[in-house]
Amino acid sequence: MPGLKDEYNLSNSEILNIIKQAGEQDNPTLCNKISSLPAEVCDSIYDRSLKEQLDSKCYPRNNCIGSIITNRAANKKDISLCETVVAPDWNSECYSRLAVELKDVSLCKKAVYGVAYDDCLLEIAIAENNPKLCEKATTFNCYYQFARKLNQPEVCQSISLSEGNARYNCVLAASKDAEGCAGLPADWYDACIKQVQA
Repeated sequence: MPGLKDEYNLSNSEILNIIKQAGEQDNPTLCNKISSLPAEVCDSIYDRSLKEQLDSKCYPRNNCIGSIITNRAANKKDISLCETVVAPDWNSECYSRLAVELKDVSLCKKAVYGVAYDDCLLEIAIAENNPKLCEKATTFNCYYQFARKLNQPEVCQSISLSEGNARYNCVLAASKDAEGCAGLPADWYDACIKQVQA
């Protein structure tokens, strides 16, 4: 594969126009216009040793396709379409969106790129108003974001005090009144009261 050249010199606006057109027409093959490399090369880069070299040439094309297939999978509620998404970030996004749409926490396990798993759990927890789903998250951020977005400071009590100031910051972010400050250590309680009353 050394020596493969990407001879298309497209501007960012040209790439965005192709992506927009492909999305509007629900036609992922239009995304192939973004890279002059053969589609089979771009489809297989995640299994190749030349990943870094080829990835930059295939990334916009694979993201274009990933976006279209993810939208199609969400609209049709078809999990099998997610298996065809090559770009790892869009693959995780596909499973995550379907998990939220179908309220199926087990699909979050397939959303493995970056923090997609925790974000997936958070979205379902919020949709179902069920902070207990955050128990499965890998960090306390699920509790924090749940409490902040739904103004439920009592959820912050699920964050371990061993997480430093995380519980305190959570209560501050989620509290609308002094009642939300209950359960904090004395020095944090005083600061929380001041913040809420400010």
